[in-house]
Amino acid sequence: MQATENKEKGSAKGGWRVIRQDDNGVKYTEADNLSETAAQEFAQRRQTQIGDHKQTIWAEPKPPVPRP
Repeated sequence: MQATENKEKGSAKGGWRVIRQDDNGVKYTEADNLSETAAQEFAQRRQTQIGDHKQTIWAEPKPPVPRP
């Protein structure tokens, strides 16, 4: 799936999440069901709070839910 398709699928209100990856490579969902703008702002605030720790925060569209 191309990046533009991902963005389109997640652009609806509540279609974004914020992920944090710690220094061991473990990923955690920091926030879920956000608009794109809210997710980007949340990720920026959290990255500022984390500071120099070896962690990464980013916003991304939620993946589509598989249907049976």
